[in-house]
Amino acid sequence: MAGHDEIADVLESIRASTREIQAFTRETNEKRAEDRKAFAEANGVMEKERRSGKHGRDWQLVQERIDMGRTTLDDVVNGVDLTPEAHAVRTKMGGVLAEAREQLKDAVESDEGENDYKKVQRAQAELARTLEQMRTLNLGL
Repeated sequence: MAGHDEIADVLESIRASTREIQAFTRETNEKRAEDRKAFAEANGVMEKERRSGKHGRDWQLVQERIDMGRTTLDDVVNGVDLTPEAHAVRTKMGGVLAEAREQLKDAVESDEGENDYKKVQRAQAELARTLEQMRTLNLGL
């Protein structure tokens, strides 16, 4: 009967790991939906600000061209749009991106708590260990 108890323990461990991964996936999907909504709202605000000239004349001209369908933000960012305004916007964006990269690097390297990616890795490793234990138990039966 000891083998039966060990199998039951392994199965419960698998179920617990699976529940943890499912909960994390659900939370991640909910967060992603919230982030998409927030991004869309922020993008709308940003477009209005660009139209008003708040981000400079270059952005204002680029946004006007986007609104008229003469270019896209992707074309501006990817260097397809070769207008002087698009070039100026890319240059400004390059500086902002460099700063953002540094901030992200600092955040990733900080010891302030465990990020979600590490939690998922830990849960997956635990599940793999549990499955290996079950395989070993099955070989012993």
